[in-house]
Amino acid sequence: MSSASDLIAAIAAARHTLDDQIMSLRSYSERLDSLQSDVNATLKDGMTGADYEIGKSISQTKEQIDETLRQLREAEDALGRIRI
Repeated sequence: MSSASDLIAAIAAARHTLDDQIMSLRSYSERLDSLQSDVNATLKDGMTGADYEIGKSISQTKEQIDETLRQLREAEDALGRIRI
């Protein structure tokens, strides 16, 4: 295989990996949304300090997942701009 062919294969593999990661994180993000809704509905009137911390942790995790998704999409876009 030539170097160009190896590079093309590596880029394609990287894009496939990014696609897989994006799909997995989207699914996880959707589960977090559902979990957050369930927590909020269950605890809406009787929230204690510990309950608030659980909700806050879910929210922070969701924010981190969303940021990671943004970065993965940027990486995927960058790979798409490579011309050989």
